[in-house]
Amino acid sequence: MTDRPKLTLERTYPASAEEVWELWTTKEGIESWWGPEGFSVAVRALDLRPGGDLLYTMSATAPEQMEFLVKAGMPLSTDHKLTFTEVEPPRRLAYRSMADFIPGVAPYEIETVIELHEVPDGVRLMLTFDAMHDDRWTQLAKLGRMADSVYRVTELIGTSSESWEAAARGAIEMAAKSLRDLRVAEVVEQDMTIEDGKVTTYRVKLNVSFKYLPEK
Repeated sequence: MTDRPKLTLERTYPASAEEVWELWTTKEGIESWWGPEGFSVAVRALDLRPGGDLLYTMSATAPEQMEFLVKAGMPLSTDHKLTFTEVEPPRRLAYRSMADFIPGVAPYEIETVIELHEVPDGVRLMLTFDAMHDDRWTQLAKLGRMADSVYRVTELIGTSSESWEAAARGAIEMAAKSLRDLRVAEVVEQDMTIEDGKVTTYRVKLNVSFKYLPEK
């Protein structure tokens, strides 16, 4: 336990509890939104169980955040670890992490609890965590833990008689008609069908992230 104040943030998302749970507990979900604006995250290991660890690297990608880190004497990329203490899908997730990357500040532990509650218009997310050592870092923690929106990753398959590029482009353009704010598409598989020694169809499998907007 810590003696620092605890903060609670709440947000409602037009999604199911299972869908929001995946954003917090899968590699694809975490990488699609984790961290403050201007940072990217790469998951290195994920062991989702009490006592298991999440290992990830967070990198500054925007000029303002890069400038802040340089002035603070910090690297642009840092490795992080958190340890799960409670895993109750899809309702409750708790973990501990160490703030051990801030120059001139002794390492200290942060506890975080996520609770999901179904409501008529979606799912209500309640997030409680320890404040950090000062207001600036606490604000960054707020931004990293509860963004104005979250993202879901879904799988698309596109086909074309022309090329893999045309297959991918067609799949994304079709998805854009029904999914809001597409952000990133990752090609995970390519194949083709062949008849009489000639390519007849190019097929591409994509993972695409898109935004869920919260209800205010």
